[in-house]
Order: sequence, then C-alpha cells, then structure tokens
Amino acid sequence: MSEKNLREDELITLKQFCNRYPWPSEAAMRAYIFRAKELGLSEVFLRYGKRVLIKHHKFFKIIEKVGKKCS
Repeated sequence: MSEKNLREDELITLKQFCNRYPWPSEAAMRAYIFRAKELGLSEVFLRYGKRVLIKHHKFFKIIEKVGKKCS
C-alpha cells in the first residue's frame, strides 16, 4: 500500500498513521485508542486481536466535529 495514495475508506496501522500525519503523536494516538469509547472515537478504530487499524479520514472528521462543539 502506497502511503501517498491512501483511499478515504482505507484502514491503516498506527505506524502508517504516524508516518503520514505529524499530529497527533504516536503516544497521543495510543491514549486515544485506549480511551476511544469515552472520547467518542470508537468508530475510528478497528481491533483485530492485538492489532488496531485506523479509519484515518473518519478520525479527522470526528476531531473536527468535536472541536466545533467545544468552541
């Protein structure tokens, strides 16, 4: 999978996410994954055993929506 040509609906790993996007950091993403339910991010992460896959475009849409509610 080419990092530069990701489709909007494509699932990526945490490492791929962090290599592609400068924000948030890997540590912050791990905290988001751990607290996904209480932060309203559970629909962004798919868990397969120990592996977590990220719906990267959905992550930023939810962050934008939450930011608008807070301002």
